[in-house]
Amino acid sequence: MITIRKNMLLILSSAIMAVSCSGRHDAPGTVRTVDVAMAESMADTSARKYPFISEPCRTAELAFRVGGHIVKLDVQEGQFFRRGEVIAALDARDFIVRKRRAAAICHQAKAEYERTTRLFKAGNIAEQEYEHARADYERAKADYDMAADELDRTRLIAPFSGYVQTQHVERYQDVAAGQPVVTFIDMSRIKAEAYVPEDIAAQLQQNIGGRTCLISFDRMSGRTFRPAETYITRTATGNNMAFKLTALIDNGKSHLPGGMSGNMLIGQTSNKFVGVAVPQKAVWSPSSGGSCVWTIDNSGRVSRRNVTTGRLLGGGMIEICSGLKAGECVATAGQAMLNEGDTVATQAVANRKGGMQQ
Repeated sequence: MITIRKNMLLILSSAIMAVSCSGRHDAPGTVRTVDVAMAESMADTSARKYPFISEPCRTAELAFRVGGHIVKLDVQEGQFFRRGEVIAALDARDFIVRKRRAAAICHQAKAEYERTTRLFKAGNIAEQEYEHARADYERAKADYDMAADELDRTRLIAPFSGYVQTQHVERYQDVAAGQPVVTFIDMSRIKAEAYVPEDIAAQLQQNIGGRTCLISFDRMSGRTFRPAETYITRTATGNNMAFKLTALIDNGKSHLPGGMSGNMLIGQTSNKFVGVAVPQKAVWSPSSGGSCVWTIDNSGRVSRRNVTTGRLLGGGMIEICSGLKAGECVATAGQAMLNEGDTVATQAVANRKGGMQQ
């Protein structure tokens, strides 16, 4: 009887241990349930808008390369100067005196060098004396060239045809070398800069799909301008992982001012592209870089898919430009727990239109 009781206690203890252990691990055959959403087809995205604020194609802070007292600065902000015209000038009297003194010293050193050369060729003086005279002449000539150059720098010349945007100093003011006098802008072309996603950048760089760029301004509705030149960076800029697109628009008569808001219209002439949209939380980035989603087929099998992302859309959605088709299911939660080839049960989540995706 005692033996039977011991056996029953042993069986009961084993059962309790089995139950307690089963609470720490999923039972064999357990299928994880994950939230999924269905990739939605989008309207034709071949024409996209990217905002910008127009700028002059060139901006320069003009300054004297020597310090002095300003005696000429009769300019107004917005005034036009042609290339080579004088914008401002310093009092040049001290610089003229320096140039004359340097010229006299240079003339004397040259005469001494020529005399010494004749004597050296005749064998009447040592080579050391000849070399000394030559060095004196070269030094005097360099001093003269510097004095002449400093005199030329007392005039502030327009480096290109453009407009005075800002005047930083006044006439009769003393300025140091390098101190900005005016901000000068070139309006012969207008520059527009916008940031575009990687799919547009790749297509523009490789000329895929006949991508075209047009410029429109908010205050000039109904008119578009075709840029004379376009440039795009070869790597993403900043933390937004976008590529900078620069467009230059001819502005020969300067009828387009800077500071105007507008849009770059990126379109296609052929092979129209239609993308799909998924929730932003469905997209994740592996350690190797890029963007991925977990797709789930009708049998519940999990598969990793590399995708190319586009624009951020409303309602927490993001555009997928390649790698995914409309109607495919993607996991929207718990991606870190999924592995290639897993089998899961799916649970539909609401899409951006408020319905349920199956």
